Amino acid sequence: MDPRNAQLHFDLGRALHAQERTAEAIVEYRAAAVLDPSDARTAYQLALTYETEGRLAEAIEQYRRAVELDPANPKPRQRLATAMARQGSR
Repeated sequence: MDPRNAQLHFDLGRALHAQERTAEAIVEYRAAAVLDPSDARTAYQLALTYETEGRLAEAIEQYRRAVELDPANPKPRQRLATAMARQGSR
């Protein structure tokens, strides 16, 4: 695996998340985000993974990033609102 290939890190992150290996998935998504900081998909998947782990502040930060990078996509905006509501209820 080429450690400089953002897509490979992204794909590995998705596979790890699907296997519920969220800590490892976060490492891969973060590597992908460093290599390609303009990829809204990576920010969104990282947010989902943080949310799975109950790390709402970090999830919200990444949902905001995904909205900023791809404002036409409604999914990150919807998840952001849900995560913010959950955080407010704590």
